[in-house]
Amino acid sequence: MKRWRYEKFIRGTKISLINYLALSTIIPLPPKPIFFNRTGINLAKFQSTFNLGLKHVPSPPQTTNADIVDQFNEFSNKLKWTRYFINQEPLPDPILPPRPKPTRQFHLRTTPDITIALSGTMDVLNSFMVQNPIKIRQDQTAKRIKELRNTYPHIVFKAADKNLGLVALKLEDYNQMVETHLLDIDQYTPIQFNGDSTNLMFLPGFTAVKSKYTQLKNRYFKTLTTKSEINQATNWFKSFEAKQWKLPSFYVLPKIHKPGNTSRPILGATHWITNPISIIASTLIQPKLLSNIIVKNSEEVVKKLDFFRSSRERHFAKRHTDDQIFLVSLDIVNLYPSIKLDLLYQLFTGSSDKLLLDMLKFIFSSNYLSYNGKSYKQKNGIAMGTNCSGDVANYYLLRLIDKILEEKREVNLPSRYLDDLMFIWIGKHAELLNYLDSIQDLVPGITFTSKIGSEIEFLDISIVLKNDEDIYWYTHQKELNMYTYISPKSCHPVANLKGWISAELTRYRRLSSSEKLYQTTKQLFYFRLIRRGYSPTFLKRIFEKHLYIPIAVLDNHQKVIPLKCKYSFRNNINLLPRLTANYLKNIQLPTHRITFCWLGSRSILRLLTSSDLTKAQKQLLAQRVT
Repeated sequence: MKRWRYEKFIRGTKISLINYLALSTIIPLPPKPIFFNRTGINLAKFQSTFNLGLKHVPSPPQTTNADIVDQFNEFSNKLKWTRYFINQEPLPDPILPPRPKPTRQFHLRTTPDITIALSGTMDVLNSFMVQNPIKIRQDQTAKRIKELRNTYPHIVFKAADKNLGLVALKLEDYNQMVETHLLDIDQYTPIQFNGDSTNLMFLPGFTAVKSKYTQLKNRYFKTLTTKSEINQATNWFKSFEAKQWKLPSFYVLPKIHKPGNTSRPILGATHWITNPISIIASTLIQPKLLSNIIVKNSEEVVKKLDFFRSSRERHFAKRHTDDQIFLVSLDIVNLYPSIKLDLLYQLFTGSSDKLLLDMLKFIFSSNYLSYNGKSYKQKNGIAMGTNCSGDVANYYLLRLIDKILEEKREVNLPSRYLDDLMFIWIGKHAELLNYLDSIQDLVPGITFTSKIGSEIEFLDISIVLKNDEDIYWYTHQKELNMYTYISPKSCHPVANLKGWISAELTRYRRLSSSEKLYQTTKQLFYFRLIRRGYSPTFLKRIFEKHLYIPIAVLDNHQKVIPLKCKYSFRNNINLLPRLTANYLKNIQLPTHRITFCWLGSRSILRLLTSSDLTKAQKQLLAQRVT
């Protein structure tokens, strides 16, 4: 972006020259690339499409009348069922999985407010559909993406690791990246199966897996006490079993920020037979995760830092004359594969954990996966992509690492988010180095990388120690981040565009220890939005409303029953939330609130990339092998 344009923005936002010089060094001129072509093929024809960013949503097909009616019927059905359960049943036990989505119409007597609201809402929708007929529109972006995939089947498109942009790879190069992981005989073993999920009965060991699944399900039912709990759990399991079990697909994300052809392995197991058992195991483990060290998000870290700063005199009073203060961050290397299953199972040997232990053994002994028509089984570590993995890893480190940190006198404010740790050390530097060496060998297989200094990054927070006396923090601005925000040309409702910008400003406000730091991050955010194509006029009102407010506790929100509608550029579709609100606001439920929400369409990321290879790509690889 040219310098005169920056000067124009400076005049419009009253940014000082000093801040301008600082910002101009942080905001690169020209912008960093967000598309990385590693194929050697000229794809300049599609550059304008790539520059829109992976989150851009091309204009989808028009929202049809059938779409509107189907979503209204789903909303009406869920609303009636919710009212029925509120009247007929006690609130479900929090240990149970969530109630399944209703799949059939059920004619129930309901309250007058719901009857009147549903009737009025349907009248509004019918009137809208008559007055705003569908007009067929062709979106050029979607056409270019389809042309790109059809013309170049030998190119694989993947999102880069760390959200750095889009990467185009030759099919054989991507295949080599994947095989680098799958050919590791210490981690994976090949299975004689073609990977076809329609013939799972021929998968070696699947009969035993299915039998074990049934046994665990029956044992779980025996722990339930009331008929309503059993009915709820039965319907919940049926919602999974009604769909076909599918082998998890294995794929990788290229690490373009590191030398060589390195990649991060990813596995999604949402449709695998272990998934419902994994969800229940996760709910059983969560009550055990009681620790002052575990943090759930950045806001909890900020609250701990704020408390430490307000009482720093008490903490610093522990210092001896030759003590120093250091900020320390630790990162566990390859946590999931490094967890020793035998050691993990020993942590659940109590009689009260017998069912949970058997569930974990079932989940982690059934780690099947597929790639390019071939099947594999993971041998070591806990499964990626299954619901309970994060909770299991948290409990593993809670029992083996966290207590050691709490017992050390020099360690202050220890905090851990899964495999990332930080603490403040008040003591001698040599003793700190010895301590870090000692915890390296504390747990078999667990190794750390560490950073010591007066400034560290933890999650999305930069923490700075000033003159060994004060501590402050602000939202971390990653050097590798391309800031490819949603384009203003994307097919998003205007309210959604305003909403995510406002939410990002709120995040910056909560993660800043002072107004000055918040204003600096806010200015950076403004420049990046201008660079993405947003107009100053559009941004002005949003930015003026956001002022710095100290840390506050978030309110607990009610559950939501949404009336959904697929968003498109159909005439006057933006009026639907306001038109239906007159009736939806009259529905009164003690445990839920009613709202209107938009259903998004597929973004460029979803249109260009997929977890599995396409049929054409599999054929090309097969031809090269033969």
